[in-house]
Amino acid sequence: MFIILETEDGLTIEQQPPGWTAEDVAAKNNGVVADEGPYATFEEANDALLVLQQQDFDESEAEGRI
Repeated sequence: MFIILETEDGLTIEQQPPGWTAEDVAAKNNGVVADEGPYATFEEANDALLVLQQQDFDESEAEGRI
């Protein structure tokens, strides 16, 4: 299973080991949960990450930050 985290470097996809919560994975990676999914494949998580990035871009553009 895969989840999406936000770290200092931006959004990233991380594997969620069995028995771990999304928060456990975020803490291990010094990040916060952006989308806990979970996603069965990396490709599904990547599609969701692209949607999150587009939403963030759209919000930034609407607020005049871009």
